[in-house]
Amino acid sequence: MPRKRCLFCRQWFKPYLPMAKLQKVCGASPCRRKFKRLLDRTWRRRDPGWSRERRANRRGEWRVYMRGYRVDHPEYRARDAARRRRQRRKTGVVTRVLVEESAKNAVRQEFIDRANRLLG
Repeated sequence: MPRKRCLFCRQWFKPYLPMAKLQKVCGASPCRRKFKRLLDRTWRRRDPGWSRERRANRRGEWRVYMRGYRVDHPEYRARDAARRRRQRRKTGVVTRVLVEESAKNAVRQEFIDRANRLLG
């Protein structure tokens, strides 16, 4: 079999016989990596929406699956809720939210009291 020139490093190489007609690059890993990137880029150019559509489909499928799983496994829901509560307590998210809510409620109550004084 005749030798071929690598597309990237331009070195001569002996192609793998069963795939000799299709082989474009030598066996060096930088050349293989560049060729793979070229193929990927070409493929993405031909079908630009594929990955976006695939991600959207998988996200939707996951939501449907988890909805059913939660219905079928109530102990998972309880365990997950407890885990989330622990995590929120640990990070202080619950405390901040409660403080902000109580501040908002105090402002609301003050507004209601002022309105009642003006009206009554």
